[in-house]
Amino acid sequence: MGKPFFLGGQAVIEGVMIRSPNYVSVAVRRASGEIVVRREPVRSLLSRHKALDRPLIRGIFALIEAMILGMRSLNFSAEVAMSDVGEKDYGDLTKDRARGRRRKNPRQPCEGEPILTSGAIALTMIAAFAFGLVLFVVVPNFFTDLIQPIQDRPILQNFAEGIVRLGMFIAYVVVIGFMKDIRRVFQYHGAEHKVVWAVEEGRPLDVAVARGYSTAHPRCGTNFIFIVLVVSIIGFTFLGWDERLVLRVLSRIALLPVIAGVSYEFVRFVAGRCNTWWGRILLFPGLSLQRLTTRRPDDSQIEVAIKAMEAVLNLEEEPEVELTAVVSPEPVPAG
Repeated sequence: MGKPFFLGGQAVIEGVMIRSPNYVSVAVRRASGEIVVRREPVRSLLSRHKALDRPLIRGIFALIEAMILGMRSLNFSAEVAMSDVGEKDYGDLTKDRARGRRRKNPRQPCEGEPILTSGAIALTMIAAFAFGLVLFVVVPNFFTDLIQPIQDRPILQNFAEGIVRLGMFIAYVVVIGFMKDIRRVFQYHGAEHKVVWAVEEGRPLDVAVARGYSTAHPRCGTNFIFIVLVVSIIGFTFLGWDERLVLRVLSRIALLPVIAGVSYEFVRFVAGRCNTWWGRILLFPGLSLQRLTTRRPDDSQIEVAIKAMEAVLNLEEEPEVELTAVVSPEPVPAG
């Protein structure tokens, strides 16, 4: 396949997104069983602006790009899901008409109609970021103030705040994991990892082959978040403890880019050495945490991940193929 390159991705609604250096694809299984695949070219800011591709800086922009692509991929999967709902309602309407019944506000099929515009995606990202700040910055700081035994001990207060934040993140993942729809997303997350492992090991893209791989991967976003939380504990511990909650929160927000940059470099360095004994030790906590954010997928979910992977690999292997715009959803036979 030529020069090896990193692959990444994420789970979406009933599907998987896969990103290669030059392309991104999203494969989603419809209610009918067919798999819809969308492919598009992507040029990273880091490849277009070499000044940004510097240690401690590139991680920030890589994270922003990943969030934007993730939201767009989720939006596409939502389009497909809403299309299936529309077709079901339209079919029910047809049956009702045949029986002489009338329905109010029937939903029509809406495949291809964006659920969120670019502006709405930006607002959604801002809202999600604000929610994360409140839940994982403001709330831990507030509760740490209530721990009497460590009052006037800044190092212990900062350390306790970090532990509270880590505990809240784990509790949050555990709670949402009980939701049926989220469990299915976690299954597709596991399918994505299995297929990425198969490609990186040079194995054929086959369901039986991918099934044998782990649902955990060292470059997973869960691992990155865990490292961010740990690095923040270390970094904030020596900041001192201002009695004013607002100033403490602002200091955490101001240092987030630094924390993200350091964490990105750490994951990038250690992930490339995951076969060493010390690399396995350093990655062990983050890989263990992925047991909460991944589930064992079934074969049909692995098949969807394979379709997404095939889409980007076929384009990477044929560089003469240039897509100037997003390819409209094209049905791919399942199986």
